[in-house]
Amino acid sequence: MKPLLTVEAFYVIIGAVFASMAGQVALDKTHARRWGTALFWGLLAVTYLFGRQLPPA
Repeated sequence: MKPLLTVEAFYVIIGAVFASMAGQVALDKTHARRWGTALFWGLLAVTYLFGRQLPPA
């Protein structure tokens, strides 16, 4: 049986959701700490989107 969703595809989808969160927070002028929060979500998105291409620790 072929899986409906692979792990790689799942990570890309989650990374896109996190990147969207980063963008939404960065554009919200009423958010008191928007740049730090956007940086957090953006870095988390990068690890999910490009984790396979990043060098190992």
